[in-house]
Amino acid sequence: MGRLPRGMSGVRRWVWAAAAALGLMATACGSSHPATTTTAGDDLAHLQIISTDVTVQSDATATATSGSSGQGLGVGSTVATNDAGFAEVGFFDGSLTRVDHAASFTIVDLQNPEASKVVHTDLTAGRSWNRIEKLSESQTWELDTPVADATVRGTAFVADCAIDTPDACRFATVEGTVELRLPDATLVSLEAGEEIVIVKDQPPPVPTTTGVATLLTDPWVAQNVQLDHDGGQPDIEQAAAGPLDGTWTLTAAEDAESRVFREPMTFRSALARVLRGPMTSRSALIRLFRGRTSPRPKSGKLSGSHGSAKD
Repeated sequence: MGRLPRGMSGVRRWVWAAAAALGLMATACGSSHPATTTTAGDDLAHLQIISTDVTVQSDATATATSGSSGQGLGVGSTVATNDAGFAEVGFFDGSLTRVDHAASFTIVDLQNPEASKVVHTDLTAGRSWNRIEKLSESQTWELDTPVADATVRGTAFVADCAIDTPDACRFATVEGTVELRLPDATLVSLEAGEEIVIVKDQPPPVPTTTGVATLLTDPWVAQNVQLDHDGGQPDIEQAAAGPLDGTWTLTAAEDAESRVFREPMTFRSALARVLRGPMTSRSALIRLFRGRTSPRPKSGKLSGSHGSAKD
């Protein structure tokens, strides 16, 4: 990592060292998400069959035919699944939508200029898992449903229009933020860990704070998170659910591992132990900064609403 610059105050030296450590760790971790793979011509979207049966209709006047993995899709294409069907539509920008059984999903618009990319789709029936990479302010990603239109900048969320409530859809944000626009122009912001059921032509309720950890236990969400992981998508950040409140305790091994940050020493010495220790870079930095600002955790297992202290 090199020597710290001379002449810096204690605080400035601390900040400089932290920034350098983050840079080293980001370089080591790298990005595991591959670029979108295209298999045919200028198609901006492609179909992946997860389980049959899945049909594709190229436009509103065409006859629906059996879909196949790698098949190119364009504006106007509708992907439909039967009671056993499960399919993924991957887009040119690296985003994706998976539709479950008895779903109907249409591509409304696709545009690929670098400065103003557009992905606009419509879920008429069924439920979908949507994973979108971070977009710039000039890029848009939108999913229409019968009750509200969802606009995002970079997130993972569920749109479920197959719930028991008639003329209603459930939205749940697992990562990032989703903005829902109702037909009367009412806007609802749904943060990570929140969900809402919107009934057609009725005022929206206040979103329910469920928590990311709880949402991840839903079988549909868990299945898609695993598929994302297998496909190289970044893992969901559970910390996005909100501030780290609650009671934090550690196992005996973790307590011993983190004791280094509670002992009197210079920041540089502590950082050196982090970099050569067995901890992952993420947990190391979390514990490093927590050790400077929080009281000593108790021994034992982690409790509270934030899952495990391990990565």
